[in-house]
Amino acid sequence: MDLDKTAIVLRQRSYTDLIDLSLILVRVYWRLILGWAILGAIPFSLVNAFCLYQMTDFDAIVIFNYDILDPGTLRFRYILWMIALVFLETPLALLGLTFFLGQSVFFGSPSFTEFKGALKQSFWGILWVLGILRLGVIGWLIALRNTTSDGQVDLFFEVFFYGFVLIGAVVFLRSIRPFAPEMLILERSPLRSPKSPGGERGVAYGKRTKWLHRPIVGALFGRSIVSTIVSLFLLFSLSFGWLFLRSIFFNSPSWDWCMDYILFPLTLWIIAIWATIIRFLSYLDIRTRLEGWELELRLRAEGNRVREAME
Repeated sequence: MDLDKTAIVLRQRSYTDLIDLSLILVRVYWRLILGWAILGAIPFSLVNAFCLYQMTDFDAIVIFNYDILDPGTLRFRYILWMIALVFLETPLALLGLTFFLGQSVFFGSPSFTEFKGALKQSFWGILWVLGILRLGVIGWLIALRNTTSDGQVDLFFEVFFYGFVLIGAVVFLRSIRPFAPEMLILERSPLRSPKSPGGERGVAYGKRTKWLHRPIVGALFGRSIVSTIVSLFLLFSLSFGWLFLRSIFFNSPSWDWCMDYILFPLTLWIIAIWATIIRFLSYLDIRTRLEGWELELRLRAEGNRVREAME
């Protein structure tokens, strides 16, 4: 393998250049990106629908909550819960897409068998970091707790505790340490440093994440703000775009069950796919800035050529 001949040229780029590059990747690899994204998004979407379907029974909820008279408030509550779940799940659900992007840069399109092998090797780290610490799986339990209760809704508790405390903590953590999926599925960083046959220990996930994120935490936080702004723009554009198209072709501009169960979740997963691509490109850029990755790969590639010539 020629390490200096990659599908994406490794060099330092501005964040606007990375956004442009993400659109180029979507245009060139849209079929493969869509396939790997569907692989993770569909099962997670089905679980989300199961966890939140009771929230869409607005009339029944109003009966148990006489002080909430506007079903629109309850629909907005459901929308916020759906956004929260997809946000929490994205790094976990789209691990396959992250693996595809990482492998495609150097090796070409990977197979599903290769992905299963990588997933098996890093399973416990992925479950602990993305599923538990970053609430990728715990989010389902929280949602079920609020949908299978006695029908009472405490909006203040949900917004303050779940929104600002739990999800806010994950938002902050992912803004300053966003590359956990890449380290777990691509670098295969273990939770603990395993001993090598020579007695030395490898780099564990905790040390690796500090080395990669700490020197450039300010830039990462700024990039997360830009990514959030772009994501919100896409959210409003696509949502109102669906309503506009429905009003033209079906004379149904209202927000109904089709938007709740199909079009709005689809919008969120489209944004999640873009966010995964831009995060991966940012990962390449940060490694290039901090570790001189492009120079390292050139030297390693030249060393391989010299060895082959000598043999």
